[in-house]
Amino acid sequence: MGTAKNLDARRRAVRMAEDQDGVLTRADAARLGMDAQAIRKERAQGRVVVDGRAIRVVGQQLSERGEWRRLLSNSSPDCALDGLTALRFFGLENFDDGQVHVSAARGAKVRRRRDSCVHVLRCWDPVDVVQLDGLRLVVPEIAAVRAARWAISDRAAATVLAMSVQQRLIRAEDLRQPAASLPRHRRNSFIRALVDEIAGGCEALGEIDFARECRRRGLPEPVRQQVLKRPGGRWFLDVRWPEFGVVVEVDGVQHQLPERATSDALKQNESTLRDERVLKFTTLAVRTGADEFYEQLARALRAGGWTD
Repeated sequence: MGTAKNLDARRRAVRMAEDQDGVLTRADAARLGMDAQAIRKERAQGRVVVDGRAIRVVGQQLSERGEWRRLLSNSSPDCALDGLTALRFFGLENFDDGQVHVSAARGAKVRRRRDSCVHVLRCWDPVDVVQLDGLRLVVPEIAAVRAARWAISDRAAATVLAMSVQQRLIRAEDLRQPAASLPRHRRNSFIRALVDEIAGGCEALGEIDFARECRRRGLPEPVRQQVLKRPGGRWFLDVRWPEFGVVVEVDGVQHQLPERATSDALKQNESTLRDERVLKFTTLAVRTGADEFYEQLARALRAGGWTD
């Protein structure tokens, strides 16, 4: 670009690309004053890489979101990031299946990549889509239920739903309507039962397994995620039987971290000072239904006045 006007347009395009994960569209470039000829010149001089309707500025790091942006800019408007991919945009951490999930209406054109998974849906509705940071995304409560439906196993389905609520991406109650509206699928009844469990207070997968195992063994229903007030703050107890003075904490590997261990010890001490029996379960024990742990729980409940 030889003129000052074209030079200014290029500089603004570079700044926009920096703000958009290293990618802008041909429409973005046109709004900045770069026509097709200017883009061809930039490409010939090695300053940009053109991929369909997407333009990447050479020298800028292309982030994961940049890859999402490039995919969507080369796809028709009736598709959006969905499932785990949408949840990761909204903040889901420590769970990923390595694929880019896109849902689309029938007949939609979607740029496919080796790591993309395109779900063509009869029920695809633009009302379920929001545009944030220039990306089309299915709203998190629907994305979570679809992620559970598309998961590789029931275990993975349960994990993504529990983590979405546990990490405060969505409220448990918000999952009920999307779960009830699922089209026919072999996993629907499982997902709906799981949503009922989570809405009932189970936010971690270990707690869900624990509640199911208690019911299977005929143990009384506990109160879940009950607040324990303390000077200067509060704790949440995993499960509690206040009428029997029994508390159970279900500890995963994250509880072995020094900062968690200290907090857990203080919480246990506070319950003990209130004359409650505090039992520790590991997530492994919960998942394998270790009899010794549940026998101890039954003894503690009986000592508190429960009769089976």
